[in-house]
Amino acid sequence: VEATRRLGAEICLVPGVYDDAYARALQLRNDKGYAFVHPFDDKNVIPLSPDKRPSNTVFQTYALFPHMSVYENIAFGPKLQKASKEEVRKTVAKMLELVNLKGFEKREIDSLSGGQQQRVAIARAVAKRPKLLLCDEATSALDPQTTNSILSLLKKINDERGITLVVITHQMSVVRSICNKVAIIEDGNIVENGYVDDVFSAPKSHAGKMRVFEGNYEEQKKETAGNVDIDGSGNMEGTEGGEL
Repeated sequence: VEATRRLGAEICLVPGVYDDAYARALQLRNDKGYAFVHPFDDKNVIPLSPDKRPSNTVFQTYALFPHMSVYENIAFGPKLQKASKEEVRKTVAKMLELVNLKGFEKREIDSLSGGQQQRVAIARAVAKRPKLLLCDEATSALDPQTTNSILSLLKKINDERGITLVVITHQMSVVRSICNKVAIIEDGNIVENGYVDDVFSAPKSHAGKMRVFEGNYEEQKKETAGNVDIDGSGNMEGTEGGEL
């Protein structure tokens, strides 16, 4: 996806009903055909172990380690990267401050709300210092107020840390809120992509129109098809009789 080649970009992938957009987003390719490519350096990262790849993921269901404390969850990545104890401590402290959970170090995961758990998941992902953060339906399990706070946090991370966000979502409100580019997927293919304002103001594909108009597009088509200009004067009459 071209948009991910610009440092600090945010792109939303909007999958169709039957599209596995998560898997497809991971298969970003450059002009050399490398899969799982870091978007800024043409490096094939398949041979690298996950802890050495310059990317990380925020999942829909948080995917936190339930047997670990908040501190231990966030420290997991830096420890894999062989950071010193002092470096781990400083990183966890910075991450907790970033996600507004200072003082939660010793809390158990099951004692947290859904929004707090997602903040811990984001802190754990960012602690690894990725250049690309894949957000897989990161807000779909949250209530609207919590969703807004998580989107604000992700936007802050993008702005302040220059981490590219690839956001997979079915929620067009998320696209409007956080992304500058959007790609719409249907039947495994990207059928429309561009700047968010351009796609939302004039979607060209059927899938794009269905997403942007939130399902009302087909109804609008039916209503339009049912009206005909019978005398060329601009007066419209329904196909089953009766003036409209």
